[in-house]
Amino acid sequence: MSAIRTEWHGRTPFRYGDRIKRLVVFALLLTLVGAACSPSNTNDSAEYTIDGVVAVTDVGAVAWNAAVIAQARAGAYREEGVNCAGFADETFRSKCYKETLPATRRIMTSLPCNRGIGSEYSGLYQSAQVVVSDGSGNIVGLGELVGGHAAYVPTVSRPPSPEIGIIYRPTCIFEFTVEGLPPSDFYSIDIPGQNPVAVRYADLEAANWEAELLFGFNSDVVLGPVDAPPPTAPPEPNP
Repeated sequence: MSAIRTEWHGRTPFRYGDRIKRLVVFALLLTLVGAACSPSNTNDSAEYTIDGVVAVTDVGAVAWNAAVIAQARAGAYREEGVNCAGFADETFRSKCYKETLPATRRIMTSLPCNRGIGSEYSGLYQSAQVVVSDGSGNIVGLGELVGGHAAYVPTVSRPPSPEIGIIYRPTCIFEFTVEGLPPSDFYSIDIPGQNPVAVRYADLEAANWEAELLFGFNSDVVLGPVDAPPPTAPPEPNP
């Protein structure tokens, strides 16, 4: 069963006052909605667990993107016994990049990014706290980001562009688990430095309480699970 996926395309820096205002408005809206409906067929004493994945990329974080790509390529070149940058002819260099791309993507998945990527996402790092609130704005669960590894995530533009095709975005991926949640029509998942993400009880239940939170992909659409293994053969020449 696929996870529920939510996307946030904005790049809002953390401001304490703004966060309080957003949470107050969020709580008021969900309180009104919650008065009209409630989770069906649930036990008031039941507890739920959200297993989440946070994927963040940012084309503005040039230094991070360049560093992880260069490190992965260097590892791939060592494995293949070549150095694509050493080819003077553009045709041969392009062919070299393409042939070493599967190794580059595979090596990327082993590179750590537990300290995050910086930029507008400096709050996302290993051990950063995740806060879950119910439909009335009450905090009902706490967790933290764990892991932090890089990956090439396949995306397409919205709407799709046949000229561009699939683009693999360097992405930093974290996981989190928040246990002991009581029934609620909605839950607000507060990721550090970002706007709270509202998810419905019914959607989480349908997705087996798994959630993917995507940040920084802008107008791109992520193809498949963000933490899926990279393909063994590249469908296109773009790294």
